[in-house]
Parts: sequence; C-alpha cells; structure tokens
Amino acid sequence: MRKSTFKILFYVNKQRMKEGRIPIYARLTVNGKSTFVNCRVTLPPALWDSKANKAVGKSHEAQTVNRKLEHIRTQIERHYQRISDRDAYVTAERVKQAYLGMGEEYETLLEAFDKFNRDFKQHVGIDRAQSTYRKYDNVRKRLAEFLAEKLHREDIP
Repeated sequence: MRKSTFKILFYVNKQRMKEGRIPIYARLTVNGKSTFVNCRVTLPPALWDSKANKAVGKSHEAQTVNRKLEHIRTQIERHYQRISDRDAYVTAERVKQAYLGMGEEYETLLEAFDKFNRDFKQHVGIDRAQSTYRKYDNVRKRLAEFLAEKLHREDIP
C-alpha cells in the first residue's frame, strides 16, 4: 500500500483585502489534489512573509497570528492522521470537511435538534407535556428557516 502525500501551505489573498488587512488561507494537498480553507485570520500585508508562510516580526499581532496558524496546522494534521488511520482513502476534501466539523461522524445542528425532539416525544405524557413538545417542534422549524434565510445554509455543524 502506497503512503499518501500531505502538505499544508498558508498563503494570503491580496485581492480580498478589506480595511487594510488581508485574509490568510490554508491550502491542503493530499496526493496532488488541493483544496483551501479560510483560516478566518487577517493581518496587515506588511506582516506577511510568503517564503516562510507566516507573519514576520516580534509584534504582539504577528505572534498571535503565528500561534493561531500553528493551532490550525495542528488541528488539520490531527484530522488527517485520524482519517488515514481509520480509512485507506484520504482526500484533501475529506480532511477539510473534518476540520470544518462536517465529516461523517459529526452531527449537525438540526440533526441534534431532531434527536432531542425524538427523545422528548418519548417522554410526552410521562413527565413532559404535549404542548411543550409542540413548542420545541416549532422552534426546530423556525431554526431551519433562519438557517436558510439568514445564513443561506441547510444546516451547520
């Protein structure tokens, strides 16, 4: 069995500069196939060293950014290792989904709400009221509407 190749590269996108700050992305490459993840970290362009793939300087902001990037790297590597230990099939997209909390073993918000409502319904008439169950069911429907209208998503991890 051939070992897969895995690499993480941090980079900035200067075209997406807002208010004098540029966002940092991570490019995940597994067996030559890449995907990217928004690290949700921004910094002034002068602090970024593209050769070292990190912030330069000893300022508090540079040190904070580098700590965050190292934490992100560690989390992504942990997900990659877990997937490669469990399955022989590892892709950059699977690692990304696991890092974002959307892998096969993660539960979404609406799934968790449905599970809660199923458990609650089993107790209706015993130690729970039917009216309370209807309220929870209504809250679940409104939450789904909120996710669709405001976040433009069907569900979130």
